[in-house]
Amino acid sequence: MHRTNNTTEIDNLLLSPPNEFIEKAYLVILGRHPDKQGLIHYAFKLQSGFNRIQIIGDMLCSKEANNAELIGNAKTFIKKYKIIKKLPKGTLKWRLISNFSFSDDEKFDWSNWLGSILIQKKTIASSSEKVIRTFFGHEELETLNEINSHINSEDLNEVLISFLRITEKKLNSTTKSLATPLPSAPPIHFLNHSQAHLKHVTDTLEYRPKISAVIPSYNDYEVLENCINSILKYSNNLISEIVISDDCSTNQLHKDYLETIASKDMGIPITIIRSKINKGFSANVNRGLRAAKSGSDILLLNSDTELTEFSISSLCAVARMNGGVAGARLLYPNNKIQHAGGFRNFNAPDWFEHRNRMQDRYHPPALMNYNALYCTAAALYITNETLKAVGHFDENFEMGFEDVDYCLRVWNENLPVTYVGASEIYHHESITRGKNPGKREINSQNFFWEKQGKFFKRKVTNSQKKVSIIFVTKDTGVGGGHRVIFRFADFLAGQSDRYSVQIWSLASKPDWFQFNNDVKFSQFNNFAELQQELYPLNSIKIATWWETAEHVWRSSILRGIPVWLSLDIETSYYKGRDTFNELRAWSSYAPDFTYISCYKWLSEALATDFYYHSKYVGLGVDKDIFYRTKSKKINNSVLVCARGEPLKGYPLSKSIIQNLADQGYKITAYGVDPTLVPEHINIHFKHKPGNEELRELYNTHQFFLQTSIHEGLSLPPLEAMACGCIAVITDAFGNREYIKDRENCILIQRSIEDAVSTIRSIDYETTYSKLKPGIENTLRHYDWEACYKRLDDLILNISEEPTFGITKY
Repeated sequence: MHRTNNTTEIDNLLLSPPNEFIEKAYLVILGRHPDKQGLIHYAFKLQSGFNRIQIIGDMLCSKEANNAELIGNAKTFIKKYKIIKKLPKGTLKWRLISNFSFSDDEKFDWSNWLGSILIQKKTIASSSEKVIRTFFGHEELETLNEINSHINSEDLNEVLISFLRITEKKLNSTTKSLATPLPSAPPIHFLNHSQAHLKHVTDTLEYRPKISAVIPSYNDYEVLENCINSILKYSNNLISEIVISDDCSTNQLHKDYLETIASKDMGIPITIIRSKINKGFSANVNRGLRAAKSGSDILLLNSDTELTEFSISSLCAVARMNGGVAGARLLYPNNKIQHAGGFRNFNAPDWFEHRNRMQDRYHPPALMNYNALYCTAAALYITNETLKAVGHFDENFEMGFEDVDYCLRVWNENLPVTYVGASEIYHHESITRGKNPGKREINSQNFFWEKQGKFFKRKVTNSQKKVSIIFVTKDTGVGGGHRVIFRFADFLAGQSDRYSVQIWSLASKPDWFQFNNDVKFSQFNNFAELQQELYPLNSIKIATWWETAEHVWRSSILRGIPVWLSLDIETSYYKGRDTFNELRAWSSYAPDFTYISCYKWLSEALATDFYYHSKYVGLGVDKDIFYRTKSKKINNSVLVCARGEPLKGYPLSKSIIQNLADQGYKITAYGVDPTLVPEHINIHFKHKPGNEELRELYNTHQFFLQTSIHEGLSLPPLEAMACGCIAVITDAFGNREYIKDRENCILIQRSIEDAVSTIRSIDYETTYSKLKPGIENTLRHYDWEACYKRLDDLILNISEEPTFGITKY
């Protein structure tokens, strides 16, 4: 692929549209499309405050760009934009960012990370001591000696690890810094970073209206005083006025307190609005909204709330960037979460519930920002533009439901409701409040459903009266998950009298899967474009991966039904190595989805980990494709799937097949990336084999090797079994659903020696004859027709009464 040979194209990158910048930077600088990890890596850097010049400098200094063609461009660009003073060869910095590489087992490109940090700080490291002093000032001699003891050695790994040990300790201790946390840092570090970043955004907003804190009040002077004091303490010059709207209080101590603060200089102007009659919460809020200065953003607070350091700036930044309204992470006094966004109660759908309620204060997914059906008015930031578009609260609500109603009206104006995990506010409300609703609550509930019931009733049929189903995928590459998705889509498309089926993706239509029925395929440049096109459609919209989930959810907030075809708990892909994306994946599991589970263990996990209902449909093996043929088995032959995803554990398989190849075994690896496969006379590679070719590979090889660390279920070993190939596999969690050692497969430890000795000790004919009855019994349980029936029943149930928020079918 083309790689640039001058700086003009690189300069032009600075002018490219935001949603195209990373893709174009990869093409121009590295001559390829971004891989998944690279895309996430640079997208997070942009979100975290890195500018385009720094990102380009990072790419130019990466090891992949370290060649004669690009070194000159890197120097020219870096000098032109004064990223660093110079980039002399031979310095520690050059060695770290240009000549350093890790083994296959490393989970993160630390050299790339360090290079970006150095570029961000606009520093050059001519020695390890200068690096330390530049970052942290004068450190203890012992610390410098730890680095310098390795600086002249050939062991660059020791140099870098020593440096990282110090930087990690320093970065972790400076929690309020804008420095990006290390990828494996605890969730609290990403919270601290988000809070610091959002404060920076608020401080540097080009247009930031004044903020009026509006507090409805009634006979609550003790908690009100605490609330006002917290505003005064943590305003950070963001709050321009405090408006207290009193709903005809009768307590004299409360009245005296209001008189006192009205006549006192509190540092922030305080206006007291008194009502002569008690008209309830909504009317009280509206009095405060009308009294607030025109053009102000509103921070609506219950009188029993207590702000913390980043409460206001986090809400302001998100609301100003996104528009609409923003709600906070509310805590009970015992540090348990009260509110992290709202949804329709699973078991009592005429009521609403708070997400993550009673979880610990720093429950990881609650630390993120995400859209929600509604956020409670106990702490709600409303931009002045939203207030103008949506208006005031509906005063027909006597007690409760008014905030849900308001947020639905925000959504109906095509404005977002965003929960902000970075904004932490205490709500001194009883945990047991609302357990026994009174007459006013019941009246409000009845009024709400009369008014807003239509919001939740949906259509999922097209102009031909067919149920419209759209599967949304990120890509379409060879893999078990995609095979399942395409199988389900193809089956539903076969019911052409009832269903209209589409697959929407960022990738092109797969050439490795044969669709037998009319599945319409659409490709999009990015998720934003896909979401925009999906938004107006009345369809059952099916997410298939966490990165598709947020877009499916947003596109379903007013039309259609959001469904999640779940193939794994996807946080497992990032745990221990990429905390930020682990949190993103975790928080994407919104309670408003109808979850379809393909595995029994997954149904149990969704119930125990999230308290979500799911519909189990199961999985099948493609027995019409994968079956025993008359092909002759190659003696001492092993088939392996080469996959770069770390959880698939391929580095161990790679070592095993190298060892076996040295001992005369015939090895075939297949996949999409030939660079994963070692060069050896007895090792051959098949690129993206189609179904028929894969069937032949299974049929001609005696053993199928898979050393995964984690699988959702793993279909390839079952496909291998169907073709008479003995599966030699590790326990990978999800596959426990079917693996039975020495009954239908051979289970090995995660050890080169154990795997090699086990395979060498097996006589294929004898062992397969013993395993065959168990294999046949196992395959009987993986029948696509039964899965199709369960899926068809679910889709019919949804289509008969499509209702947003009703997730139990």
